[in-house]
Amino acid sequence: MEVRVERNAWDAHGGTVRLCLLGAPRLRCGAETCDLDASRPSLLLFYLALQPGWLRRDELAFFLRPDVDRETGLQYLRKLLSSARRLPWAVGLDVEAERVRWRVDTDVARFWRAHGEGRWFEALELYRGPLLQGIETPFSPGLETWLESEREALEHAWAGATLHYAADQEASGHYREAAAAARRLLERDPFNEDALGSFVRNAYLMGQREVALRAAQAFEERLTREFGLALTPTLRTLVDDVRAGRPLQQRAAAPRYGRRRSDRTGVERSKQALLGELVQLLATPDSRLLSISSPERGGVTLLLAKRVPDTQVALLAVLDLAAKLLAEGRRARALGLLLIVLDHPSCSAALREQVQALWPGLEAQLRPN
Repeated sequence: MEVRVERNAWDAHGGTVRLCLLGAPRLRCGAETCDLDASRPSLLLFYLALQPGWLRRDELAFFLRPDVDRETGLQYLRKLLSSARRLPWAVGLDVEAERVRWRVDTDVARFWRAHGEGRWFEALELYRGPLLQGIETPFSPGLETWLESEREALEHAWAGATLHYAADQEASGHYREAAAAARRLLERDPFNEDALGSFVRNAYLMGQREVALRAAQAFEERLTREFGLALTPTLRTLVDDVRAGRPLQQRAAAPRYGRRRSDRTGVERSKQALLGELVQLLATPDSRLLSISSPERGGVTLLLAKRVPDTQVALLAVLDLAAKLLAEGRRARALGLLLIVLDHPSCSAALREQVQALWPGLEAQLRPN
């Protein structure tokens, strides 16, 4: 349920606010906290809050509505901005004739700072859940693609912070805290082998050998059932040592997960670089490219490829994957792949015709008036 923010609440705290977007969106104004709705003006503000600076209005309009012409998109953006500016918590929203930005304190920015500086406990405290948890944006393919990418990057960084925190706790002899952190990661990612190793080690070190062995057995059964795989040699050695009651070797440093906000991959990565990765993957003999969504979002899409001799064949493979995604109704993912193909210098007239067939009018919408 939305809780309305009154203007006098801003005045009482000097207009300062923290926007909390990890988990369900909330607003903190001094000691007060309220839930925020997922209206389209609110979603526009959430997006602007996570951008590093000014955005051009024409680019933002196309990002939100790639399915309409330029003037219609700009008109749509004007209406959204007008509604957003009337929200009492949109303090600091800068709107100019050609560009727009919103400078506001967010828990996402605080999370990335804590993560980049190795303040693992603070990062874990800030991460209440996935970005804008429970919110979907099927009306805007661009926004949906951005949201999925940001969620994945934040989830990956949270996993790394969890492992680092567990390693620090283990090094300090706080085995119970380390095991609890590893268990939380396993609950969210039941195939995370680093999390299993951390949990098995620390459960054993705190005197719960049977608990550690049961966790390892359940993990291996899941791994075999789902993927036909066995434990890695490192994990197998650890489990054998625990089963035999042997003392454990000193733990290696925790793996580094994620990157600093300034250099991590995600929506900032160029389309050319992403295509290069796709080409490299598809050019590997007997390689396979996986595009995975959660079960409630349409299941798993799998593209199998043999050796790819040139870029044209790779682009055709990307178009094939885009067609499969469109058939599943996953327009945001498909749009991202189609834009990659159109932007590539090797995109031929025949490929452009195929893009036109998959998404009529897309290339025309990309041309500046």
